[in-house]
Amino acid sequence: MPSRRASPYDEADEAEVEAEEAARAPERVDLPADAAEREKRLKALNKKLQQIADLRKKEAELDDEAKAKVASKWRVKQEIAALESGAAEAVFTGPTEEDQIEDATIQKVELEKKLKAVRKKLTQIDALKSKGGELDTDARAKVDSEGALKKDLGALERQLGALNRAERERVAKRLGWEGTCPDAKQKPGSSKK
Repeated sequence: MPSRRASPYDEADEAEVEAEEAARAPERVDLPADAAEREKRLKALNKKLQQIADLRKKEAELDDEAKAKVASKWRVKQEIAALESGAAEAVFTGPTEEDQIEDATIQKVELEKKLKAVRKKLTQIDALKSKGGELDTDARAKVDSEGALKKDLGALERQLGALNRAERERVAKRLGWEGTCPDAKQKPGSSKK
């Protein structure tokens, strides 16, 4: 009987598969058993949830730490639900569809605000250019920034288009219309003709 020689890659492939399976497995965290500790943890999580809501209301750009805190909202909500249900552990299954919709909506609103601001600046530049004559230093600087603003406008419009496309695909999938949604048929990166 011929012996099968093991490939040196068999063990590496197996380890890679195990690592992928572990990454897909839901994360679990043990919750306190003591009623007082559970109440204390619940209070801390509700405070964190309020801080996240306050961060989302801010108009300014968030630093990396604040962005991470906002992104952890779904984990906080799942841990609160586990504590309130009396579970011994919290199982983090990822953001719910509701969380994903809320995040996409917030992102869309922020993009639309940025688009509005860039369009307003471009309108002001057009007004300055139509005036003619000699422009002061500030006006000249605004006119000179037109090219960069147009690039920003294009990038923002592409981001908004991607968000809208993702939302259409999500709705089509939810309604079972995958075959009828033009965006669902199109492969990423290809253009319509």
